[in-house]
Amino acid sequence: MGDIYVAEIASTDPRGTPWGKAVQAAVCRVDGRTGLFDTIFFETVYADPLDLGKDALDRLSAEYGIYAESLYSGLPEEEVSSSLG
Repeated sequence: MGDIYVAEIASTDPRGTPWGKAVQAAVCRVDGRTGLFDTIFFETVYADPLDLGKDALDRLSAEYGIYAESLYSGLPEEEVSSSLG
C-alpha cells in the first residue's frame, strides 16, 4: 500500500466551514506499510481574536490548543490556501 495523505482543518465552529472560520491547516503523509507519519504542511491562518469571540476562542484552545497569540501571528488566508494547492 502506498502513502496516505491526511488533512486536518481547525475551525471555530464544531460543524466546520462554512459555519466557522478555518484558522489552521495541517497535512500528514502516512506510510501505508509502516504506519509512520510525517507532517508535510502546517500553518495557522491570521484571525483577530476579538472578531472571533469568546466561544470560538474557548473551542480553539480546548480542541486544538490554539490561542490568541498564534492567531495574531498567522499568515493571511489567501497565502495559506495557495500553499495548499
